[in-house]
Amino acid sequence: MQVGDLVKCVWQPRSAYDSEKQCLLPMEYQIDNKMGIVIDIRNGRCQVLFPQFGYSHPLAFSALELISEKR
Repeated sequence: MQVGDLVKCVWQPRSAYDSEKQCLLPMEYQIDNKMGIVIDIRNGRCQVLFPQFGYSHPLAFSALELISEKR
């Protein structure tokens, strides 16, 4: 996978990190089975933007299914 690829999330996280409060909070969005775009790759994880929510979440490669590669 690379930045710009279209992916489908195949796993639902239970929580999300809030950088302002520096803690984990219950996941606000249902991203399982939703399409997203890889916007960054670091430390073996992809930061995936889910445009329908205006939200991005870090996910392991194993939590993603590649739908379309960036050309």
